[in-house]
Amino acid sequence: MFKGLTDMLGMMQRAKQLGGKMESAQQELRRQRVRGEAGGGMVVVEANGLGEIVKVEISDELLEGRDGELISSLIVAAAGQAHRKSHEVAAANLMQVASNLGLGNLGQFFESAPTDDDHDTT
Repeated sequence: MFKGLTDMLGMMQRAKQLGGKMESAQQELRRQRVRGEAGGGMVVVEANGLGEIVKVEISDELLEGRDGELISSLIVAAAGQAHRKSHEVAAANLMQVASNLGLGNLGQFFESAPTDDDHDTT
């Protein structure tokens, strides 16, 4: 009977630790930055590790051309790249937290997001 209670208390303590570690990981991801570029750097999108877009830079050269369709497609491409990179950063951070808590390698749960190359467009 006491062993079961001890086990339950241990699990509750580990759950509390996990909650604290996850909160710390979220704060770290919010601070980290990744960049996506398109058009040879004419459009740069910066995101945090949570995938939130925090900055968009568009070159003066691109703006002078006033090609809205091109600008739009480059922003989408750069944002997609930044978003994929943020997922990679988040997965690495969460795997580190899991490892530190003795939960083993959770890499199989954090596969990279598919890229445009993964889709057949023909």
